Amino acid sequence: MDADLHIAGDLRGIIPERVSGLSASVEEDLRYFYALLDMAGRELQGCFARREILLLCEVFKNSDMELERLSEWPSLVIWDFEDVEKYEGPSSQFKTNPDLLIEKLEKLTPLQALWLLYKIGLFWDGSNDMKKNEAKLEALFGHLDDPA
Repeated sequence: MDADLHIAGDLRGIIPERVSGLSASVEEDLRYFYALLDMAGRELQGCFARREILLLCEVFKNSDMELERLSEWPSLVIWDFEDVEKYEGPSSQFKTNPDLLIEKLEKLTPLQALWLLYKIGLFWDGSNDMKKNEAKLEALFGHLDDPA
């Protein structure tokens, strides 16, 4: 997938350019970024049940958290989930225990919250159809079980 990429000025300004040039710098930085995301994903493997992930995908379908507030994301994820649960009650539709899910969300690190919201964004990429997107679920989140 070779392509010319446009890098916005504000982003370009924070990329530490190496002697090898901007392209090599971005490539190396992306390798680090994906390694960190992979590590966070491995840490969360088995944490969430399939129905919980589907619920989180629904709740955070249009989420747009500010990267500048990454250190606050675990708290922001909980607050947003609690608000949606309070007013819309989606946990009953997904047959999940919201209190148990909140306990799991409380344990997230900022990097894990980033991984979760990044994967949710990929889940919705290209389609707003939950059933159609379910085919991508395990490729994005790993093996997911639901308790009987």
